[in-house]
Amino acid sequence: MAKMYPDMNPYWADKRPDFKKVKLPVYQTAGWSHFHLPGSINAYNRCRSHFKWLRAHRDFEWPDTYNPYNLDELRKFYDRYLKGIHNGWEMMPKVRIDVMDAYDVDYQEQRAETAWPIKRTEYKKLYLDASTTLESVETDHVQTFVAGTEPVEAEAVAKYNPVDEEVRFEWVCPEDVEITGHMTLHLWLECEGWDDMDLFINIQKATADGEWVPWLTLDEPHPGAWGKCRVSRRELDTKLSRAHRPVLKNTSSQKLSAGEVVPVDIAIVPTSRVYHKGERFRIQIAGRYIREGWFEPLAWDEEAKGTHVIHTGGQYDSWIEIPVIPPRYQAGEYVRR
Repeated sequence: MAKMYPDMNPYWADKRPDFKKVKLPVYQTAGWSHFHLPGSINAYNRCRSHFKWLRAHRDFEWPDTYNPYNLDELRKFYDRYLKGIHNGWEMMPKVRIDVMDAYDVDYQEQRAETAWPIKRTEYKKLYLDASTTLESVETDHVQTFVAGTEPVEAEAVAKYNPVDEEVRFEWVCPEDVEITGHMTLHLWLECEGWDDMDLFINIQKATADGEWVPWLTLDEPHPGAWGKCRVSRRELDTKLSRAHRPVLKNTSSQKLSAGEVVPVDIAIVPTSRVYHKGERFRIQIAGRYIREGWFEPLAWDEEAKGTHVIHTGGQYDSWIEIPVIPPRYQAGEYVRR
């Protein structure tokens, strides 16, 4: 069917649930590590139920679902709304999230919030700067550039071979920062020698020296919050897109011309992670699906041809918008998130 209908049409649209009809009680779970994370979050946001709860965690669905504590909680939800047992379920926080840190360590577990996205979110832009490199480890076939909070004046380009190279833009955190929610990556792009580009994005954490710090899922190092885009499919769906959450339209293909530079908005799946002072917020950009050491290999017919060019600075204001969560309370060195 994908070969028969490569564009969005009534056949594909018919597969989308009508979330406006979902008005019964909802208990939604979402895994920061899982391929179906965007669908889970979208289902929670779009359903019209006045009685809905969200719990987001780092695991896959199987270990999370069959955890004895989570089974007991699910049974309590069913008892309340299938059997009519008044057991206090309504006192459950509307949103609970695990804030990840490093490896198998969570900064906070099941932190209660009142809404998703979190109401106190402060969206900030980090501007990419291909004119300034940053020393890092594991530099074979990798170029590392800086990202910062101020717009970049000088125009510059970062080029890479999509077959075996990648580029990184890294922001060195001046203080502890929590990033929880939806991100958008805005890039000005050009392809030398070809008419299309496939982009695969990972948002990672690195040490002060640039060594990758993964989080673990099923004891495997997870590549990080991700985003994907075929540049010829860059047109946005104005009906489905929301502030901080772009959605691609996928109704036509707009190939690139020689020398053409185009803006592209790429949605990054939701995440929740804390970065400590001196650590690096890393944007990994490649022309292929990077999953080194990850147990769930996936494959695409990738447009890995030509030379990918990322323009930054001046009229090419490439940036990433990040959802920063300020502390609930801070007094001197004491911080309560």
